Amino acid sequence: MSGQPTPTPSMEVAQPLAVQPDYPSLWGQSTSTQEVPYHRGPVLQSSRIYAIYWGDQTAFPTDLYAGMDDFFTGFGSSTYANILDEYLPAPAVSQFYGSDVVDNSTVPTRALSRGKVAKEICTYIKSGDLPLDPIDKKNNDGGVYFLFTSTFPTNRVNYCAWHSHASCEGKSIAIAYIPNVSSTTLCDPGDMYQTSTYTYGTRLYGTVVAHELAETITDPKLNAWHDRHGSEVGDKCAWEFQSPVTLTNNVAWQLQEEWSDLGNTCMQQQSTP
Repeated sequence: MSGQPTPTPSMEVAQPLAVQPDYPSLWGQSTSTQEVPYHRGPVLQSSRIYAIYWGDQTAFPTDLYAGMDDFFTGFGSSTYANILDEYLPAPAVSQFYGSDVVDNSTVPTRALSRGKVAKEICTYIKSGDLPLDPIDKKNNDGGVYFLFTSTFPTNRVNYCAWHSHASCEGKSIAIAYIPNVSSTTLCDPGDMYQTSTYTYGTRLYGTVVAHELAETITDPKLNAWHDRHGSEVGDKCAWEFQSPVTLTNNVAWQLQEEWSDLGNTCMQQQSTP
């Protein structure tokens, strides 16, 4: 779901590989023979999440704001997020910014380009409604800006969402485009577990957002962890489910599995390191 074509990113060099952590991890090891090797770009070991909802707010599920707030709040340090720790210099720390930005202006009905997504996000950074939280390749730290739109592309697309990076105020930021997946059958895997009390429309967002967040943490500039075809940890396990996932705030979701290089398999959860 990060599949919208984007220019090939430059191969920036992150910090030298750190000393091997004291939990199961590939950080600091040679990964050239792994299914998903490391390409030396930055990761987001520590991240903060920001959400913008653009368009006709009545077109979103009525409980989407609350549901996504719960998802982002419970994601960090969950058994689901722990799957990503093997790709990071330290266990993942993910925090939700805590306030949603709403833009009631008309959103295009066709798919948004990376430039259009970046422009919308950067508008709220420049206005001070959101902080500028760029990708810090030295400290493997930064924000993730999610743009939710009330429309799903009317032109034919082969993805449900995507993530990338863009420039704002001269800094590189991590961005994700999440169209209205509740308005199409394209992104509906079926209600396998009837998790939580949220509407099915809101629960549909869970696996899509989890996919993009996991890939942004492990590959924010598209030059960190991916296989030789460009597939990232979410792509390799897209639409594969094993069991419901309960996050740290005790809210359960139907989330796709994520790829584990150490296990050489898709995983639903990972116990605390």
